[in-house]
Amino acid sequence: MPYTPGPWFIQDEKRKDFIPIGPRSRSEDHIVAGIVCLERYNQKSEINISDACLISAAPELLEACMYLLSNAEAEGWSEFMLKSARSAIKKAEGERQ
Repeated sequence: MPYTPGPWFIQDEKRKDFIPIGPRSRSEDHIVAGIVCLERYNQKSEINISDACLISAAPELLEACMYLLSNAEAEGWSEFMLKSARSAIKKAEGERQ
């Protein structure tokens, strides 16, 4: 499944009402995701910032899971240990659980 390649970053940390997330290599107009801050008076909360950091790490996390999974399968890791990595990859690739 094609997606905007990473790494992604929080593009504008000064805004209080919205946290845009996207690649730095493209124009500021290219936003792949964003957090709308609905806290009191449109102030960013700690949870808003944490969510934005997690979303911005998505392409790198997917790549790491895929690398880990391919090496772990080759090394014979137990199915129990591989199940969550497979599930996360499927979710990232748009497959319904």
